[in-house]
Amino acid sequence: MSLAKLLTRRAAIAAPVLAVLGLHEDVEADACTQKCKKRKTKEQKQRCLKQCKKRAARLPRYANVNGAGPGLSASFGLAGGRYLISATHADAEGTNFIVHLWGPKGYEGYIFNELEFDPGTYPYQVVEEVPYDGTYFFEVQYAGGPWSISMGPV
Repeated sequence: MSLAKLLTRRAAIAAPVLAVLGLHEDVEADACTQKCKKRKTKEQKQRCLKQCKKRAARLPRYANVNGAGPGLSASFGLAGGRYLISATHADAEGTNFIVHLWGPKGYEGYIFNELEFDPGTYPYQVVEEVPYDGTYFFEVQYAGGPWSISMGPV
């Protein structure tokens, strides 16, 4: 297992604990709130942030998709932010399980790249920063059986 994958899995476990303790890093990935920080006056910043919150409240913060074998998932709306992505792959052949998340403005997230040597059911988790509000979908490659993927905020 690579160091990056190990650290990502540890972050997925540690993030909820750190949030409860108030020790988490407050990262704003939303392009709207980043744009508001550039406003000149405090009043303009507050008005901009209020509009961002209203817009983000209309977008879903959870997604669940499933399928079998390689292919594209159904598309889903998603607010920008940090997400825990969990997947299960029931591999009948012992193949790869590669997953990309595609989104607005050419966004591509490399979510999973797993090599399964034996048939079986394998669970995976990773934390991913989704930078934009908009419509997303997963691309699953080389899957040798049914899979399911869920996302929720961290």
